[in-house]
Amino acid sequence: MFILVFLVVAAVLVTSTRYFSPRQYPMAIFFIALATFLHRNLLTSGVIGADVQFQYFLALRIHEIGVWSPGVGSRIMALPMVTSVPATFSILTGISVATVFKTIYVFVFSLVPVGIYYVGKDIFGRREAFFGSLFFVFYHTSFYLTPGKQLLSELFIVLLLLLFFKTGLSTVGTKAVAVLLTAAVIHTHYGLTFVFGSSLLVGYVLLSAIRVFVDDFDHDISIVYPITFLGFAIAWYWMFTPDLLSQILRTPFIVVQQTANLVTGTAVGSGANYIQEQVGLLDQLNVVAYLLLTALLGLGIMGRIVVHGGQLRRGESATYIEYTAIAVPMFVFLASTFLVTANLWADRSYQMVLVVLAPFVALGFSFLFEAAMALFDRIDRPRSLRPRWSALAVLLCILFLLNSGAAYAAVGDADTATFDSEANDYAFTTEERAGAQWLKDNTGLTGPGTYRDVGVTEPTEKTVTIYTDSVSYQMFRSTLPVNYYDVQVVRLRSPWQPEFEQDRLGSGYVFIRKRSIEDAPASGVLPITSLSREHASEIIESGTVVFENEDVIIVGIGDRAGT
Repeated sequence: MFILVFLVVAAVLVTSTRYFSPRQYPMAIFFIALATFLHRNLLTSGVIGADVQFQYFLALRIHEIGVWSPGVGSRIMALPMVTSVPATFSILTGISVATVFKTIYVFVFSLVPVGIYYVGKDIFGRREAFFGSLFFVFYHTSFYLTPGKQLLSELFIVLLLLLFFKTGLSTVGTKAVAVLLTAAVIHTHYGLTFVFGSSLLVGYVLLSAIRVFVDDFDHDISIVYPITFLGFAIAWYWMFTPDLLSQILRTPFIVVQQTANLVTGTAVGSGANYIQEQVGLLDQLNVVAYLLLTALLGLGIMGRIVVHGGQLRRGESATYIEYTAIAVPMFVFLASTFLVTANLWADRSYQMVLVVLAPFVALGFSFLFEAAMALFDRIDRPRSLRPRWSALAVLLCILFLLNSGAAYAAVGDADTATFDSEANDYAFTTEERAGAQWLKDNTGLTGPGTYRDVGVTEPTEKTVTIYTDSVSYQMFRSTLPVNYYDVQVVRLRSPWQPEFEQDRLGSGYVFIRKRSIEDAPASGVLPITSLSREHASEIIESGTVVFENEDVIIVGIGDRAGT
C-alpha cells in the first residue's frame, strides 16, 4: 500500500511539470483514478462502505429471485442502477454481485474524473481541469467506499454536462440522449437528482435576473429542462417510493430542527461537527488542507463571477456563464452543510457537488497566483508569469497521503484497514461476515425475508435484537436488513448516544467485532466506533458466548443466553 500511494503521488508530481504533455492528461487521470479507487475495493471480498451494504443486499435478492419490483421494497429498490443492473451484470457474466460493484462499477466510476476534465478544459483551461479532476479523485469519499448510488450518479451528471457544453440540445438526437441520461440520474440517486435539478432551476433564475439589467444578454439554460427533470423525478419517486417524497417534504422542518440544535451543540454530521471531532495533529492538518482547498474553490467562483461581470459591462459575450450559474447554488448548498445537513452528511454533500465545482479549486489557485504577481509588479520585484502548478500538486498529494491513511500509518496510528488490518473501518472481513451469517442462520431468521415498512411495523416478541458497534451496524444492512427480517439492530454507541450504558442491553445478542475493542486513551474518550475492553468484558460476563471466531464474539443476553 505504501508503494502504491508513493507511485500515485509520484505520478501526480510528474504530470504537474512542463515535461508532461497535456495531451496525455485524460489517460493519466484515468489510471490515477483507477489505481486510487481499486486500492480500497480490493481489500476484501465484500463491498466496502455503509449505504452500499443495503444496495448490495437488494442486488443479491434480485439476483436470487430474478425479479426487480420497485413497488415492493425500500426507496433504494426504485434505483435500478444499483439494484437490478448489478444483478443483471452478474447473471450475464457469471461473476459475483460483489465483484460487479468492486470492479466493473469502480472501472466505470474512474471515468467520472476524466469526464470532469473534458468538461472543464474548454471552460477553464487544461491545467485547471486536470487539477480539478485530481481533487475529485483524492477527496476521501470518492475512493473510501465501493461505488454506490451517489458515486455512480455522478457519471451521468458528467455526461449531461458534456452534452450541454460540448454539443448542446439543438437536435432531436441530443434531446433524446438528454432524456436517457436524465432518467439514469433519477434511477441512480435521489439526492443528486434534486441537488442538480434545483441548481439548474436556480441557475436559470439567476441568469434571467441578469437579463433584466443587461441589454442583449442571452443564455442557453431553458426553464423547460429543470422543470421537466424535477417533474420526472417526483413522478418516479411518487409512484415507487412515496415515503421518499414525504421525507423531502419534511426537509424544511429537519433544517429548522438542526438549526435549533446549534444553540446547544453542533448538528451531527455537519461540517462544523466534523471539524470539532478532529483532535490529533494529522487530523487538524487534514482540516487545514480542506479549508485551504475550499477557500480556493470559493475564490475561483468569485473570480469567475467578476470576470463575467466585466465581460457584460463591456458588452462582450459572457462565455460559459451558464456553468457558473449552476455552480453558484451548488456552492451555497455546500456552504450550508457547515451548519445543517438535511439528512445529507457534510462529507457526502461535499463530494456530491465536486462533480461540478472541482475545477474551480485550480481556477482559484490561478487567480491567487495572478494577484500575487500583480503585487510583485507594484513593488518592482522580479516575477514569472507562469503559475506554479507544482504547489497545487503538492497540496493535493498531501491531501491524498492523509485521506489514504498513509500519513497516519507512517507515524504508527493507521485508522484504515488499508494499512492496518486491526483498524476499525468499513472493510469487513470474511470472518466478520461469517459472524453476521451465523446470526441469520441460528436465530430463527432464515429464509429470503419479506419486505416490511419499519416505520409502520412495531417490534414483537419474535423480533430478534442485535447490539453492535456503529460500524458493524452497517454490515448488518447487507445480511439482516431491518426492512426484510424481523430484527432490530441497536448501536452500542452512536453520535446521538455516545456513552455506553450496560442497562440499555435487553434480551438479545451482542455482536462484538474484536477490532472495535480498544484500550481507553489517556483522555478517556474513545471514538464512537469503538468499545473499551472494560465494557467488552462486562458484556461477556453478563451473558454467554454463543459464537466466536478469529474476528468476532457473539454474546447471548437474557433469555438468549445459552442459545
